[in-house]
Amino acid sequence: MESVSGGLTKREKEVLQLVAEGLTDQQLAEKFCLSIDAVQMHRVEIMNKLALRHSGQLVHYAVQKGYLNFEGTFS
Repeated sequence: MESVSGGLTKREKEVLQLVAEGLTDQQLAEKFCLSIDAVQMHRVEIMNKLALRHSGQLVHYAVQKGYLNFEGTFS
């Protein structure tokens, strides 16, 4: 996949947005036609790239960096 700003791929940014919106791994897997394991690996890769330790930090990062506004829509 092609990398985009911040070192995240387009798919990783999509996953980040949807995690921040509150989608579960099951919902993400269904949306992207992936296994739950694959979704969890995307989440781990995002967290590793951003040096984050838990999903709450992912949401904070998404809001802080403008990926997600307070209405829950992608910027």
